[in-house]
Amino acid sequence: MMHEKSIPVRGDTPERAILCMAGSGRSGTSLVASFLHKSGIMMGNDMRGPTHSNRLGYFEDMDFLDFHKGMLSRSGVDRYTPWLEFDISENDFRYGQELIEKRNKEHVHWGWKDPRATMFMDFWLKVEPDIRFLVMYRDPSEVMTSMYREQRRRIRYRHPTYAPRTWIVNNLQALNFSQRHPGSVAFLDLRTIKEKPREVIGELSAWMGVPLSVDVWNQVYKPSELRAVRQNRLKEPVISNLVRFAHSCYGSEMREVYKLLCASSLGKR
Repeated sequence: MMHEKSIPVRGDTPERAILCMAGSGRSGTSLVASFLHKSGIMMGNDMRGPTHSNRLGYFEDMDFLDFHKGMLSRSGVDRYTPWLEFDISENDFRYGQELIEKRNKEHVHWGWKDPRATMFMDFWLKVEPDIRFLVMYRDPSEVMTSMYREQRRRIRYRHPTYAPRTWIVNNLQALNFSQRHPGSVAFLDLRTIKEKPREVIGELSAWMGVPLSVDVWNQVYKPSELRAVRQNRLKEPVISNLVRFAHSCYGSEMREVYKLLCASSLGKR
């Protein structure tokens, strides 16, 4: 499977910009969603509030979040079983259209964010052909470390391979979708936007056709404020052992997927 970087540029500011943000959990989706929200891209009126593991908030529109969860739940799919197939009814399609129409009436530039949205990219493109998808990703070792720190005890020990399996499945879904719909998807590495914000934000602005400012990013990205207050955190040697276990099971697959993501990413030249 080959992926060539292709980031189309919109010459003029579009009358409307609709963005769906996705990506494996712990990949910086909340941080970048907060930047977009503060840049004038409305990411939701009723958004999921902060928790101990994300005290600045998730910037997830509850209407879209609950809609996704409902479709997965009816098919017996949850966050611990990231299967590729699930049931979508005609009622789901109509409700999706209603959500899009409602937001279009309320906002010109808007979007929503849900890490599990990689499972719904084909669905949303059928509902709204002009939608664009921004997929955040991050080095799998960093994601595994963050996931094992934040996951509840029963997830760590009863579902120890949940983290690598979910990372692989979510990112492969996005990569495969981008092959079938070139130009509809942009990939963004959390580390790259931290290290080269001006360059990456310029590319992102050109891809969306919406002015974005690095000054807003500098207001949002404050590393000292983003360190979550962790409760009952495991000792680091235990975390390291879990990460090694994940790599022993899925290391080669994660490295290959990460290589493909980097080849398709904003700011990677």
